[in-house]
Amino acid sequence: MRFSDHPKRTTTEIIEQFCRLTSNEVRRRGVELRGAEFERFVAEIRRVSLGDDTARECLLASLPAMLQRMMHCDHVTYFKVGGKTPEGLAILRPWQSTSPKLTYNSDEHFYRACPDDGPTGLAATMTDVLLLRNMNRAELQGLNPHLPDPNRSEKIAEEEAAKLRSLFALPVFKGETLVGLFRGHRTVRRINVSFTEADRDRLRLVQFLLRGVLSNGNGRVVDRSMRSDASLSANC
Repeated sequence: MRFSDHPKRTTTEIIEQFCRLTSNEVRRRGVELRGAEFERFVAEIRRVSLGDDTARECLLASLPAMLQRMMHCDHVTYFKVGGKTPEGLAILRPWQSTSPKLTYNSDEHFYRACPDDGPTGLAATMTDVLLLRNMNRAELQGLNPHLPDPNRSEKIAEEEAAKLRSLFALPVFKGETLVGLFRGHRTVRRINVSFTEADRDRLRLVQFLLRGVLSNGNGRVVDRSMRSDASLSANC
């Protein structure tokens, strides 16, 4: 192998083509792996639909790692509803996380289901998936004029002093009752790529399947969702 401080134009063109092909292959393999992870999740839903409440609890406990791979995240944490405030607001406490150690930046080691308690608290008041693509001030104020920047005010963080690039929060329901919330993020330092609308659609499918299996253990919704996800997988 030879190196040159002044490579010829044809040489640089070959290098550019090689880099482009490599990037496309990496992207293609990433799509395949994320699609395969979703299929594993669906298989778990089918299995759990035949089980009891213990099996469903085990599914929720295993989902942070599964979502981390499915959504190509740095970390995912599951917050479980446990109790209420004197004002009657649900309290979400961290239960399972892909982070080896959570960082607490407040004396309150929980979130309130309240629009003013950061994106996590806001998501707990919603029925849809919350997706913050670029974490800029305009995007935050578009959701809630008083919503604080999670990079400055997050009470519970998966990584200390890590600047977030993009974030999602997925509320989990049993019937109409909120039972928990999954939160995942990508940091600037590691991934630095925003979540997309296709990511939001996939998270909505995950939410729909979880609601079905937690509400009545009925696995018949799975086949319909698999058909819906077939076209989605090609674009994720």
